[in-house]
Amino acid sequence: MLFRTLRLFLPQKHCSLFYDPDTISSKGDVRPNILQLEPNIDRGTKIMRKTTYLAAAVVITQAIAATLPAYGAGFQNSSVSTTGIGRANAGSGISGDSISDMFANPAGLNLREGREFEAGLHAISLSAPFENSGSTQTYAGVLTVPAQGANSDGGTSSLVPNFYYSAPLSDNLQYGIGLTTPFGLSTEYDSTWVGRYAAVNSELTTLELNPALAYQVSPFVSVGIGLTLLQVDAELTNAQFIGVGSSDGVSTVKGDDTSIGWTAGLIVGDDQGRFGFSYRSEVQIKPEGELVVSPLGIRAGASGSVTLPKTLYFSGMKVLSDKLDLLGSLRHTDWDSFQELRFKFDNGLPDDVTPSNWKSTNTYSVGMNYRSSDQWTYRGGLGVDESPVSDQYRTARIPDTKHKWLSLGMSYKTAGNIRLDLSYAHVLGKDATIGESSDLVSTVPGAAVDSLSGSYNDSSADIISFSVSIPLGK
Repeated sequence: MLFRTLRLFLPQKHCSLFYDPDTISSKGDVRPNILQLEPNIDRGTKIMRKTTYLAAAVVITQAIAATLPAYGAGFQNSSVSTTGIGRANAGSGISGDSISDMFANPAGLNLREGREFEAGLHAISLSAPFENSGSTQTYAGVLTVPAQGANSDGGTSSLVPNFYYSAPLSDNLQYGIGLTTPFGLSTEYDSTWVGRYAAVNSELTTLELNPALAYQVSPFVSVGIGLTLLQVDAELTNAQFIGVGSSDGVSTVKGDDTSIGWTAGLIVGDDQGRFGFSYRSEVQIKPEGELVVSPLGIRAGASGSVTLPKTLYFSGMKVLSDKLDLLGSLRHTDWDSFQELRFKFDNGLPDDVTPSNWKSTNTYSVGMNYRSSDQWTYRGGLGVDESPVSDQYRTARIPDTKHKWLSLGMSYKTAGNIRLDLSYAHVLGKDATIGESSDLVSTVPGAAVDSLSGSYNDSSADIISFSVSIPLGK
């Protein structure tokens, strides 16, 4: 769907479908080569073929996004910009050193000139080790025994891509489009771990197409607006108690949906200093899919409803010298919208409800750019991610906690003005406890209850990010 939608947002003034004479059929109809785009240039000038960056990006992103973790607050993904990661995301939307600014603030498109393409890839390794401390199982409300199973680490390793393209429509109007993964979740435990009845595998993958426009109101004021077209896929598995002495079964519920939101932003200032404010709307997701419980042969249609939160960005930047910039950001995420995770089934089974009762969070970051020469730029940053999860409502699927960021990065500009970016971030999680109850037999709520009790200690993430930015002329 997003591949077909892409063509709708590519402006005719700057690119059109390329028709190769070889694609004209014997009947005279034209079969467009959708993998190539063509800049419109003066008649009489030889047309130079160029591979479509964005069309290929859709295919690549959909392929890679099969496993997508996040290490921001809740299941928000903070890996959308290599230069941003190098500063712990300080200066989000207003840095001016990358067209990826458009994700946090569409007005940031006006901070770049000419046509430009950027591709990034982020390697994320998560560690979330669980330590059991008194987990139990209670049968018929009267018999309580220690839960059986080992400790396990729910962390995963994944690759997260992003792509951006921008082009001027006029002297004051800039167009951009991005392909990102704004939310994500991936936890995976051993199939026999002590908390297997609460969770084994949990995956939420997203793919967002974000077309945007930015208008330069005056030399000191820029505004921007855009759409967010979000595709979501979710799959959750846990062990299913079959009976004493029997091997566990597996319960799997999965679904998908596509929805739409919007974004808007404002930037005030100039090359010596500026601040920005931007807003990304909440998105209502209603995934539909199925429940399968094996080997019991239970199968049912499943549907859910989740509101992904709105986000506000406040960012500032000050040029201290011709070599040094200071940047800062505050990101407010309205996780109050996520109060429970509920699935309904069409075969009469009771709803599967996991209370969350999350709260809104702030993320704070400060960072710097240091330009040692025209070719080399170095970055650094510190950040703090608040967690929307309280100890009472922490779950094995999302064992989120407060994080601290330490980031470093660098950029090299080649003789052809191609920019290569490399960043590294180490994210430390605060130790946290968990006390989660779940039904051993999902079809008979309350008959047998699994109570997971323990702690997540020494949680961490390592992020290595690389991107390339290619100028495409005016």
